[in-house]
Amino acid sequence: MTRHDLPGDTGQLLERLLVFLDGGGSADERRQVEAILRQDPAARELLRDLAEQAVTVADCQRIAGEGTWSETPGRAGERPRAGRQAWRWPAIAAGLVVAAAAAGAFSARPAAPLVIGQVTKAVGATRLFTAAGRIEEGIATGATVGPGDTLESRSSDAWITTDLGDGAKLTIAGESVIRVLRPEAAERRFDLVEGSLWLDPSSGAAAAPVVVRTPAAVLEATGALFDVRSGATETVLRVHAGMVRAARRVDGAILDVPPGSRCTVTLAADAPLAAERQPDPTGAWRLDPMSIGADGHGFLRLATADRPARLAAFPLLWREGSRAPVLLHVVGAAVWRAADTPVRIGPASRFRFRGRSTRPVAIRFGVSTQRMQGVFSGKFEVDVPPQRQARNGDAFEVELTPADLVAVNPTLANTAEGLEVADIYALTILEDAGLELVSIEVTGGE
Repeated sequence: MTRHDLPGDTGQLLERLLVFLDGGGSADERRQVEAILRQDPAARELLRDLAEQAVTVADCQRIAGEGTWSETPGRAGERPRAGRQAWRWPAIAAGLVVAAAAAGAFSARPAAPLVIGQVTKAVGATRLFTAAGRIEEGIATGATVGPGDTLESRSSDAWITTDLGDGAKLTIAGESVIRVLRPEAAERRFDLVEGSLWLDPSSGAAAAPVVVRTPAAVLEATGALFDVRSGATETVLRVHAGMVRAARRVDGAILDVPPGSRCTVTLAADAPLAAERQPDPTGAWRLDPMSIGADGHGFLRLATADRPARLAAFPLLWREGSRAPVLLHVVGAAVWRAADTPVRIGPASRFRFRGRSTRPVAIRFGVSTQRMQGVFSGKFEVDVPPQRQARNGDAFEVELTPADLVAVNPTLANTAEGLEVADIYALTILEDAGLELVSIEVTGGE
């Protein structure tokens, strides 16, 4: 054990341990020592060290045949005789060994689960896989998470925010999976399996270090505001405040990414590892089903003689807290992955959806957002009835403005204006109306 691992007042602790081992002290004092051993791993380790040293000394004394000399009374008129007493170290050592075994028993008792964070908001199709093997569909507000737990947001319009206890908040949104790892020293550690996360250190208490692992990178930061977007082979880091250190897992190459910059880390060791200034936002973006690839939400259906390529909705069981699950049919795209530059929503922005459904039904359209160079800012949605869908047979076209979209959680942001598009989507509730999207266009946001 190193000195910095010891409790603050080591001398006092040693004295109390020796009194405890010698059988002295009041019942309350002995209970206090037992409580220290139960709660403090450093105290238990100190006790084990004492036991090992005691046994070693006792063995040396036994082998050397040494003991302590004391004077015993002689006959009347004679000088006292020198005699040999049993050496006390073996007895002390035996007591120490027994006590150390008890300390080990204390440490082996089941401890309360280590809490890393508490879920403050979970919206949509979310799931918690606990380290104990339990599955919770629809994460409840107030749920605690610790090492080995996995959080999953299962649709483009789901999201989870977790309070890390020191003012920092971790948010995942849009088909993301994050695993909570066991902390090392003061570090909070997370494994972003896929998707996106936002880390907001907030203000107030001193921020603790955070480590985020992805398939391609290991990211380390203290007090930095950043977001990470990761797939199986590529990770995009955007730093908005503070500094983040990125290490490429394939070869250990390291790069410090300053605020206002972004960095792309891949599994290719020959790819350059460099930071670049975050590009200026654009106000225009268009979905092309054929080129969207893994950034699309839905099933790709190839062009036919009478229909262009399109994305078809997939079924999703939506759970929110303790409410009964609802079946949705969702289609859309992860704009943050598909666009080379941030897509900004301005007062003149227009969202134009073109698609088809097998029958006229109400369709819910929405966007999930984040602040420009900032954190997740919630979802904005609107239900559009068939009579507002400019239908032509099974085809429809819907155009929306930011004023049409209503904040799902106004505490994050009460308007979409000035925010960046993360995901954009359409869905039907309960009914499978064969919803398909041929295109989505965002315009006018400059």
